[in-house]
Amino acid sequence: MIELRNVSKSFGATPAVADFSLKIENGAFFVLAGPSGCGKSTVLRMINAMIVPGKGQIEVDGQDIRAMEPEKLRRSIGYVIQSAGLFPHWTAADNVLAVPRLLKWSPSRCAARLDALVALLRIDPALLDRYPRQLSGGQQQRIGVARALAADPDIVLMDEPFAALDPVSRAELQDELRGIHARSGKTIVFVTHDMDEALRLATGMAVMNGGRLIQTGSPASILLAPVDDFVRDFLGGESLQLRLLDLVPVEKLMKPGKTKATETIAAGASLKNALNLMLARRRSFLGVEDASGKRLGEIHLNDIVARRDAN
Repeated sequence: MIELRNVSKSFGATPAVADFSLKIENGAFFVLAGPSGCGKSTVLRMINAMIVPGKGQIEVDGQDIRAMEPEKLRRSIGYVIQSAGLFPHWTAADNVLAVPRLLKWSPSRCAARLDALVALLRIDPALLDRYPRQLSGGQQQRIGVARALAADPDIVLMDEPFAALDPVSRAELQDELRGIHARSGKTIVFVTHDMDEALRLATGMAVMNGGRLIQTGSPASILLAPVDDFVRDFLGGESLQLRLLDLVPVEKLMKPGKTKATETIAAGASLKNALNLMLARRRSFLGVEDASGKRLGEIHLNDIVARRDAN
């Protein structure tokens, strides 16, 4: 568990984080959300001991991080930033294996871990001998995520890692990260100002503003009961009902059985995805299929509308 107790941090006369207290349970995919400049990244850097709090206490698995060697703490936590932060004169493979080599893993163990990460993140093996300048933004970010996971840390911190990517690359990496979390049970703390991204990924969420924690809870609980006008407006104001559709997979509302639909959607896609596809393709229903392409049933526009109006 990660716990922050009454943490504050100022840069000169400017307070960045003020009296901030938060618990993040083991295995959570926890999103820190809020507008630019609200203190999200400062919180993340304090957890990783890159910034020392002015006041308060931070514990990781019950241990005060002030009693830990900062380098040892950082090597035990994966960290991903927006620009990937790769070492420019190292190949992609060398970047991925930076921490395992610092931990003095054997060459055979490093090679096996590299192979596993290439498969996990669907990295083209041909990219491993290239330098960062020879990679696209999406390729660099995949390498950055692989580097954060290389030493198999229990905690991974991610500071707006997909913000600069094109929509296709961003969606692909979000899906892969969500799958990694589901399979591994790692604790992921993820910073974003994009509410679509937050709702797509989070099991727990905190909304910040002006360096303060405004509201915390599950995405559904925050959407259903925003604590004030700031949270309501940040979450989408008049669009809150549509946001709720982001939280429900198609399989929860589909009608099982045979279908003659010409357009299909994955069972794990959100109701919002289904609604958008129906509107774009001018369809009143879609076929629903599993990961293997097997047809499972149908999802109907009227049922999605009824679900939205009932919230």
